[in-house]
Amino acid sequence: MSPGGGRLRAFGPQSPEFVALLMAAADIHMGKAGGLSVAESLACGLPMVLSDVLPGQEEANARHLLAAGAAVAGGVPAAAALLGDRGRLSAMRAAAARAAVPDAAARAVAEILALTRSPRSPMLEA
Repeated sequence: MSPGGGRLRAFGPQSPEFVALLMAAADIHMGKAGGLSVAESLACGLPMVLSDVLPGQEEANARHLLAAGAAVAGGVPAAAALLGDRGRLSAMRAAAARAAVPDAAARAVAEILALTRSPRSPMLEA
């Protein structure tokens, strides 16, 4: 528990193993919409509260998460509101799980390999 009696905890950089444990135990993931953060959150069915989204890819990630119902924007006030609404939090967990693509890496490798084997592959023309 935090000094104020709430459940909010903030951590700096941590090992991947510790991050996995934190995400498994967390109710929400608050942070930026970077590619790895988004992928990890969705893989865990963990709703995100987005803050400080950078232009470019993070904006695209944020739009995707918001449209899927797997995230909200607004920083600490949005996190507090979400933690106080168990029904909405449950719906967002389900939305995050639906938005996940668990086999994304395997699919990407398969598509890349198919491109390298194609007679029209740019890699073969170089």
